[in-house]
Amino acid sequence: MGVKLVNPFGSCKIENIAFGIHKLEKWILRQGLKLEYKTISATEVEKQFKQKWGIDVWCKDSEYRYVDYETLKEIDKRMWVHRLQYVSQYLDCDDFSGFYKALLNLYFGINACWMVVGEVHSLSTGKFQGYHQWNAVYAGDIYLKEPQTEIPPVNGLEMREIDWRYKPLFISDREVSREILRKFAEVKV
Repeated sequence: MGVKLVNPFGSCKIENIAFGIHKLEKWILRQGLKLEYKTISATEVEKQFKQKWGIDVWCKDSEYRYVDYETLKEIDKRMWVHRLQYVSQYLDCDDFSGFYKALLNLYFGINACWMVVGEVHSLSTGKFQGYHQWNAVYAGDIYLKEPQTEIPPVNGLEMREIDWRYKPLFISDREVSREILRKFAEVKV
């Protein structure tokens, strides 16, 4: 009687193998983490963004799942988005921000993450550096996450390590088209 091998990926179709690798990656990234989820309502999130950053947030979910800040810092160490190669116009800040949000939910079950569009200014000179997209993550408070760096989420709108002060202009939990952003900017002006 021969040994029967079992393929853990199902059939050998490429999509089944890729999904099997995804499941393995998720399992590896979660090793040793104690994920104790808490929830916060969209109404409370909106109130906290208004109080802390002075801006409205666009919440499409009615409830958001999050973890405490220490767990978030450990999760952030395991994220690999910052290792991607930046390519202007093709794989840039908006892509990094979208990937970070998506992977935080996909691998760790946390949807309390938003994409933020705004301005960045030099902390040392105050000079406008340009428009940028980054993340805001809720972990008992609102934290700024620069997904293109290994810097853990920070409480506030400054990153001294990269000499930037952030000025959020638009915050959403879903990707937003340029047309909607344009209309939003027209209404705000």
